[in-house]
This record gives sequence, structure tokens and C-alpha cells, in this order.
Amino acid sequence: MDKPIIIFGAKGIAQPALEIFNSNEAVVYGFLEEDEKLHGSEINTVPVLGHPEDDGFLKLIGKKTEAFVAVDDAKYRKFIVELLNERRKVQPVNAIHSTAFISSDAAIGHGNFINARVTLGTGTEIGQHCILHTGAIIDHHVKVADYVQIGAGSIINSEDDRRRCLYRFWRNNRIWSDYWKECPNRSRFGGHQLGGSE
Repeated sequence: MDKPIIIFGAKGIAQPALEIFNSNEAVVYGFLEEDEKLHGSEINTVPVLGHPEDDGFLKLIGKKTEAFVAVDDAKYRKFIVELLNERRKVQPVNAIHSTAFISSDAAIGHGNFINARVTLGTGTEIGQHCILHTGAIIDHHVKVADYVQIGAGSIINSEDDRRRCLYRFWRNNRIWSDYWKECPNRSRFGGHQLGGSE
């Protein structure tokens, strides 16, 4: 990336996001975090500059820096994305680890966190502002909606299995299990619903 990046958030996936940008030799200018206790601290020598809604920092976005939203909570992530869209007229950049495998015909939206060793198969479509944790495998022709979070090591099979049990896997940090009892691959997850009980 030509411009340095400001990361919104300094908890949760913020440090892995910094590692992702480092793996691509991108410069991170600093973090913006709503928890004032972290202001003035550093994460791997990168400063936590101030609050995400501080106009002094927001005015840098688009002209001098890029933005990435590293917030686990989907509602707050959406709030920050809308703030950037409305006040700065920009979309956050993607954070894609250098070890991720992405098929040449996969489609990826804006603002996605794609960690180390994630695999995106042929024809895969990833929406916007998704979080794909380490080693997740998204098989061919799977479509992932906006603001979805997929856990480390998860496997989402091709479109046939996806339609039956895994498409509504994790959206806005809630488990959707409409098709869980019909899932042909339940044994892969030990027969337990991910994130809750049956």
C-alpha cells in the first residue's frame, strides 16, 4: 500500500491486523481506540493515538492514510465503517495475511480481515468487513455475506453442503442453526452446534 494505515480498534483482532500489515510490509501509522485507558500506550511500538471519532485523526483518512477497522463486535464495526463512509467518503482497506491462499477468481469486498493460512477456493465470494480467522477454509463457490465472522480452523464446504447446513454459519456474531439437525457433516464438529448447545 502506498499510504500508511490507521487501525480502528486496539483490542481483539487489532494486534493480529498489525501483524498482517507487517507481513505485507505496509506501514501502520497508529491505532484509534475508544478505551481512553489505552491512549498513549503502544502495541509493538505502534502508538494508540486517540479516539476513533476524533476529527483531528479522521481528517487524515483518505488524504494521507488508509483505514482498517479491527473491531470484533459486528455492530460497532458497522458503526465505524458507516462513520468512515459518511465523514471521509472512504472504504476501509483489506487486511490479508501474506500466507493466505486466495483463488485467482475469488471475489473479495472491502475491509476484510483474512488471517494467516486462510484458503478461499475458486469462485468464492466474500462480502465486506468480514473476519476470517487463522486457517479457515472457504471452499469453492461459497458466498459469505457482509460482517460475517468465521472461526479459526473452520471449514465451510462447497455450495451443496453450504446450502444444507453451513451457509448461515455465523452472521453478526450470532449462530444461525436453522439447518443444523440436517447437516451431513455434523461429525466434523463433534456433533455439537458451534457457539452453543443443541
